Amino acid sequence: MKSTFALGGTLAAVLLFGSVGCSTAPEKASSREQLDNNADTALKNMKAGDPTLAPVLKHSAGWAIFPSVGKGGFIAGAAYGRGQVYDASGSFVGYSDLKQGTIGAQAGAEAYDELIVFKDEAAFNKFKSGQFALSANYSAVLLKANAADAANWNDGVMVIVKPEGGAMLEASIGGQKFSFVPDAGVRENNTQPATHTERTTTTIERDGDVNATTDVKHDTTDHSGIKVHGEIEPTNRD
Repeated sequence: MKSTFALGGTLAAVLLFGSVGCSTAPEKASSREQLDNNADTALKNMKAGDPTLAPVLKHSAGWAIFPSVGKGGFIAGAAYGRGQVYDASGSFVGYSDLKQGTIGAQAGAEAYDELIVFKDEAAFNKFKSGQFALSANYSAVLLKANAADAANWNDGVMVIVKPEGGAMLEASIGGQKFSFVPDAGVRENNTQPATHTERTTTTIERDGDVNATTDVKHDTTDHSGIKVHGEIEPTNRD
C-alpha cells in the first residue's frame, strides 16, 4: 500500500510540473501585470495580518513574494508558484518560481501566499543565483500577529505563509526549489530590434534607350542602439 501511494505521488508530481510548463517570468505583458497586482495584494494582506512584518522587511536585504502557491494535496505534496523579488529598498529586481515535489500526504493542503525574507546580502545573493532550495525539514511560519518578530532566521532566511482560506494544519515547505530571472533579462528578451527595410527603385538611362532597375534595401536600424530613418550621409573628406 505504501509503495502504491509513493508511485501515485510521484506520478502526480510529474504531471503537475509537466503540465505547468511555465517559464520563470510571465511571457505576456498582461500576465506580468497580473502577477504584479497579485504579489502587491498578497504582501499588503500579510502586513495587515502581522504589524511586525513591515519592520522586518525594512531591515532585510530583500524578499520574494509568491501569491497563490497551489498545493497538490494528499497524493503528492506537490506545489508550484510564481513570484516577484525585491531588494532592500523595495525595488523590483526579478521573477522567481518555486517547485516542491515532496511525496506523501499533506494535511490541510490548500492555496497559500508565501513570503521569503533574506536577512543579509549573502542569503539574498544565494537566492538570486537561481540554485536556491530549502532543506527537506524546513517549516514555514504561519502568519499571525507578531509572527515575524518572534520568528527565527534559518541560514539567513525566514519563510512566512498565509493560507488563502481557513487555517493550514501544517506549513511544511521542505524541498522547495527556486529559480530566478533578473528583470533586465526579461526586458531584453521581450525587446526586439526595430529593423525596417525600405525598397526603392532606381532607373538608370543608358545611351538614352536602355533602362535598368535595381532594388536598394535600407536598414533603418542604428545598431549602436539608436534608431535612425533613411540612409546615413557619408562624411565629406577633403
